[in-house]
Amino acid sequence: MDRETFNSMAKEFGLEAEEAHMEELFLYIQKIWPALKRFYELDLKDLEPFMPVYSFKE
Repeated sequence: MDRETFNSMAKEFGLEAEEAHMEELFLYIQKIWPALKRFYELDLKDLEPFMPVYSFKE
């Protein structure tokens, strides 16, 4: 992910570009981005949505 895309997404999430931690966050995203992109490569078209069933005790 390039810096311009990161800044645009950060703005959409309500983060300010001037915030001190933005450089640290950008470097972190750069590290994990390849792993996150793998989710888009998964072929899930033949899978039904998983609906967990929870039983609540009163």
